[in-house]
Amino acid sequence: MNHTNPITKPANELHIHISGISRRDTALLCAMLQLWSSKDHCHASIRIARDMPCLRATSGRDTLSIPLSRVMYLTSEGHYVVAAVLPHGKTGRPPAPSMVRLRLPFHRAMEQLCLPRFLPCGRGVILNMDFIRSVDREEFTMQDGTAFPLPSHRKKETAEAYHAYLRLLPDSND
Repeated sequence: MNHTNPITKPANELHIHISGISRRDTALLCAMLQLWSSKDHCHASIRIARDMPCLRATSGRDTLSIPLSRVMYLTSEGHYVVAAVLPHGKTGRPPAPSMVRLRLPFHRAMEQLCLPRFLPCGRGVILNMDFIRSVDREEFTMQDGTAFPLPSHRKKETAEAYHAYLRLLPDSND
């Protein structure tokens, strides 16, 4: 067997193993790695596993695993996180999300949202950028009509992060 010592690996190589990621997020990560690779003249590779990433928490007496692709946004309420979750199935207009109250500290929820589509938007709010309908100078509006103000001290940076995410999305005509 040929074992590679991580210390002796060339400094210009990066290998990433990601478990449970959608095709859309795979395309985003590949685009980001291509930008990084070309900028720093290094080689990057990704190994993708097939299981779907989920937000895991308790609600009442139940333990839930909510696919991250169905989470529209999260808000903090004391020791709880409220998740706006889309129901299964896609027909016509996007359906109204269900609000699920999870017994989970907000910082633990943030740790589980490791995908590039999630954007912290002020204290106690995380948005799934796939479900943002519009952004103006003052707020994000989600597909369900819920509006979240841009953080007062980071309005420009937050809006720029969203626009950078949109530029990385694969063309929907492909």
